[in-house]
Amino acid sequence: AKLASLHSFNLYLIAAGYTKEVVLDKQDYLKVQLAYASPSTVSREEVERFRQEILERSGVRDYAIVTILAYAGLRISECLDLYPEDVSLTAKEITVRHGKNGKSRIVFIGDKVVNAVREYLKERPDTGSPYLFISRMGDQLTRGQVNRIFNKYSKTIKPHSLRHFFCSEAIAVGGYSIDEVANQAGHSNVHTTLLYTNPTRERMKEKANRL
Repeated sequence: AKLASLHSFNLYLIAAGYTKEVVLDKQDYLKVQLAYASPSTVSREEVERFRQEILERSGVRDYAIVTILAYAGLRISECLDLYPEDVSLTAKEITVRHGKNGKSRIVFIGDKVVNAVREYLKERPDTGSPYLFISRMGDQLTRGQVNRIFNKYSKTIKPHSLRHFFCSEAIAVGGYSIDEVANQAGHSNVHTTLLYTNPTRERMKEKANRL
């Protein structure tokens, strides 16, 4: 309603000769509509099924990666850049040394992440690589290799889908504040975090069904 009023007022100013510029067009409405739903597109049930399948069919390394993305909210690049010493299972903290724009941060983790990483460390081969997650050849695991693993076990879930899932669930279920999620996820702009306060598309559809 507010946008419609502003649009009408803009048209009045043009008609009255005060301005020739259209500062608010109906196309601007579309941007608001597209931005309203949360970016998260996967449910907790889908994430848990995916994690279980990864554990059973792909192993503890990939299970740990998926769990970090879904329940710590790291970017895939941040996850693959981790050193073993960056993850403190005792303190329940992950140190992200090279986040977006070179910023570092501390990410607090729960038991899901702690247990997944602990089980992986029991089987992680000592190849001399400084990285936490290593390939079967003994070097740093790459983004392309991770993408192939995701594509093998899911047509819809991607690494960034799990980051969206974390941000949305942290607010909706975990009780995190906007500032806390922004810190955990490493958002440079809190407006990015605010998008996750919106309902998911599925929740919007559930509400529509009640009408």
